[in-house]
Amino acid sequence: MSDFQIPISCRYAGVCGGCPWILKDLESQREEKLKGLHGFFPQDQIEILSAGSQRLRDRVDMTLKRLPDGSMALGLWSLGTSGKGPSLGERELVDMQACPMMSEELETWFLEFRTRLPVVSLGSVRLRVGPGGLRGVWLDFSNEDVKGLFEEKEYLRWLSAKAVVEIGQKKKPLYFDENGEPHLKKELNLKPWFQTWDLQGRAYPVPSAIGGFSQSGLKANRLLTEAVLRQCVTPVENSPALWVEAFCGSGNFTYPLARTVEKLIAFDNDAVALKALEEGLQELGLEGVELSRVDLKSPRQTEALAQRLAGEASYGMLADPPRSGLMKLLDFMEEGLLKPSRLVYVSCFTESLLKDGERLKALGYGLESLSLVDQFPHSPHVEWISLWTKSPSENS
Repeated sequence: MSDFQIPISCRYAGVCGGCPWILKDLESQREEKLKGLHGFFPQDQIEILSAGSQRLRDRVDMTLKRLPDGSMALGLWSLGTSGKGPSLGERELVDMQACPMMSEELETWFLEFRTRLPVVSLGSVRLRVGPGGLRGVWLDFSNEDVKGLFEEKEYLRWLSAKAVVEIGQKKKPLYFDENGEPHLKKELNLKPWFQTWDLQGRAYPVPSAIGGFSQSGLKANRLLTEAVLRQCVTPVENSPALWVEAFCGSGNFTYPLARTVEKLIAFDNDAVALKALEEGLQELGLEGVELSRVDLKSPRQTEALAQRLAGEASYGMLADPPRSGLMKLLDFMEEGLLKPSRLVYVSCFTESLLKDGERLKALGYGLESLSLVDQFPHSPHVEWISLWTKSPSENS
């Protein structure tokens, strides 16, 4: 059965802001997403990849709020009363009892977590389940609420028996000493909360903090990573030996890319993510990857990267930037400091892709292919993979 035809049932349809398009069929949703390109690329040539219409999330971020009657609500914010999208002045917290977008393992953990909610004023909760079934929870509450939980102790003791627990903006792991007193570790507790794959189907654990960034689910991530890797190596005769990965994070693409290309330089500005990636690469015995901490707002660090690449006749670049797009990376390309002959650009925001695409075309790059990985059905969110090429002679 096509995923267009698989029915999805949710008691919060039309109310919960997590899936604002759930009342539309999938075909209409995708037409809406493609419409946003405004002739950017021929629609009949866009590849659409989908892992299905439900059970796609292995992590979820929710809000926990104390209601006026003293009870606790856990869920996502509602849509605005207009039905067209969230409106801060009109939203209420939907106290969720189930979610068809969670994997079965995550929903089971979510339902167990709900049986004993902590009493706090307001805060955020991340629940996730790792590839091996390990459960995790990240609690981000006010200092006053955290202090109350530490003084009460029993809730944290119950929770730590159920899952790995991190608390606060610094994502510090919870532990109990020999006297049964709760404490927070100074160091992060990096565990394989996520997983990625190469083109041969080999899986790679991706260590991080529970509160660290990852894609939202494993099923769609496999489609995403394999589609990205195909763009890096196809056609083989035009694929550079050296690749540069910008915004590598904790290594969702780095691990399989290290197995796929001859040489790899990966950089990011997140020291914790790079540390986790370095340890993970060493543990797997993946050699030949140069990791660098590069803040693109730092001329010194960017010039050092440019000098490292100055002697390379041709290299490819993979970039998976935040929602804001390529920004400074494109500035340095316009200045000639970075000159990839092949760019694989992963974008989570259509407007950024369109804006950056115009600048890439002005630099002489041509858009060779475009894919939509529909890992966020029932919402306007997207994940685009675009391939841009430029002959080495144009880079000189």
